[in-house]
Amino acid sequence: MSNTTARNLLLSQTKIDQNETIPVTRPSYTTHANESSTIIKVEVPGIDPATIDVSCGDNKLFVTCDRGDLAFPLDATTDFSKVSADIQWGMLTIEIPSPPAPQTRSIRVNIHDVPAAKTTTKPKFTKDEEG
Repeated sequence: MSNTTARNLLLSQTKIDQNETIPVTRPSYTTHANESSTIIKVEVPGIDPATIDVSCGDNKLFVTCDRGDLAFPLDATTDFSKVSADIQWGMLTIEIPSPPAPQTRSIRVNIHDVPAAKTTTKPKFTKDEEG
């Protein structure tokens, strides 16, 4: 077992003179956005890290744990495969990369010639009318 796992488990155990029951309240969180990503920090002290579930769907990010559920809206162009979550010392840190800015591009305009006006041809004269 790694030191980090041992520390996380230690934080989730009941301490001496601490009640067995922890009041169920939604975890508190903070968000910070910069140019490259959005960082969500969720405070989950005393919760076993193995019971925390982070998932994405319907353009939302869901955090589920013993203390309640949280949902955060995501941009429709967010690449869910690049979302990462880490937990250390009772703090869950979720990083959501910002979607790339739409690129501008030129669109070629096709120019079509105006259809030529129909020319009326003079009817051919018959031999009787020519003379």
